[in-house]
Amino acid sequence: MNASSPVGLAGSPPLPDYDELLWRFRAVFWEADPVSWQFYYVSEYAELLFGYPRRRWLEEKDFWIQVLHPEDREYAICFCREATRQGRDHCFDYRIVAADGRAIWVRDIVRVEREGFSNVPKRLYGIFIDITDQKELELQHQRDKWKLENILREFPGAVWTTDTDLRFTSSRGKALERLHLQPDQVVGHTLYEYFATADEKFLPIAMHRRALTGERVSYDFRWQGRVYHTVLQPERQGEQVAGVLGFALDVTEQSAERQLLREKMSAEKRLTALVKRSERLVRSISQAASRCEQYERAVRALVDIFGCQSAAVLGYAWKQVRVLAQAGVPVSWDSEWLELAWQKRRRRFVVIRWPRHDKGALVLIRLGRSLPLFLAAAHPAWQHVHPCIRRLLLMLAHFLSILPDENPPPSQAAAVAQQERCQDDINQQHQPDCQDKHGQGSGNPGTDAICGR
Repeated sequence: MNASSPVGLAGSPPLPDYDELLWRFRAVFWEADPVSWQFYYVSEYAELLFGYPRRRWLEEKDFWIQVLHPEDREYAICFCREATRQGRDHCFDYRIVAADGRAIWVRDIVRVEREGFSNVPKRLYGIFIDITDQKELELQHQRDKWKLENILREFPGAVWTTDTDLRFTSSRGKALERLHLQPDQVVGHTLYEYFATADEKFLPIAMHRRALTGERVSYDFRWQGRVYHTVLQPERQGEQVAGVLGFALDVTEQSAERQLLREKMSAEKRLTALVKRSERLVRSISQAASRCEQYERAVRALVDIFGCQSAAVLGYAWKQVRVLAQAGVPVSWDSEWLELAWQKRRRRFVVIRWPRHDKGALVLIRLGRSLPLFLAAAHPAWQHVHPCIRRLLLMLAHFLSILPDENPPPSQAAAVAQQERCQDDINQQHQPDCQDKHGQGSGNPGTDAICGR
């Protein structure tokens, strides 16, 4: 057996030499002077790991400094020099540039041999361990972390986590600015403290509790004048739920658009239903046995279908009002209203503000061309009535005026002219008829009061 080879216990196989052990460990053992850093020994694996011949490590002065990566050179030299001066063992990571140009991360574990009991260094012993793969994973993890931080910082909504006590553990996102919060400002506070409530049924708290049971939930929540679509999901550690991960996105504008679309679709459905009911009403009126019954069905429909508070068919002669049919809230029909409508009989209908303090209106629609006969309707919000409903009212009045026992059906040209006049009347209906053609009041205090003066 070679005298320099290690000897094992009796009966055991001989131990391999140190170079073979270091080779298997993928490590480089070295010995160097603490002042000049001249290497006295470098194990064989150095040549395989770095690609430089062993003699260069042993013969060239400052060879270690030469092969240090430029970005790590100053740090490695200063760190090692200071630790050696203090006689302190040390461990640090840095890069060495291999012969083929690769950057190899090494962990240098250094043992400082001192003179006696002093801190004066006598010899340095160390091991280079290749940690390139490990370091690449760490750096990739760090890059991913930075990337995630940037994404969360620029995320238009808000992202947060809580523990099982609903205590915030993180918060990120640009939406925090709208909430007047800094990143992680709420960390350490509970949802109860942030929302200033102890109500377990408060929507965000109740939803977080559901997420802690393992359920993924989503909901819309209005907070500080904005609407946020929120998604919560359990944050797990193995099989256990350790907290809640939450996302919230400001959807105020989208929510308003959806609400407007729903209202529009609802209005269209109501109008469609109203048109169908109007068609059935016309058939019902045409099948009535008498003119009085026709009027009764018409005014009842104005209250039940068109939302009028009161409706009536009125006759007017010699400043006397005669109620031919009436439905809804009883109204004392003033002759001054019909006088005003009769004076403006060239217009299809007249709108008078009624009552004076409200947004309602009294609508008087003339029936026939020569007779002072009117369809009267009191509506609580006439200014907000859909134009299609106004057109249906005009069509109903026109239908009542052309019934066979009243007047013969108009010609096709007359019908077209009638429809054009109806459209003009709809465009003018917003202004109450409170003035005569010269722009002055009626001169009658009662009429002026009715018109809202």
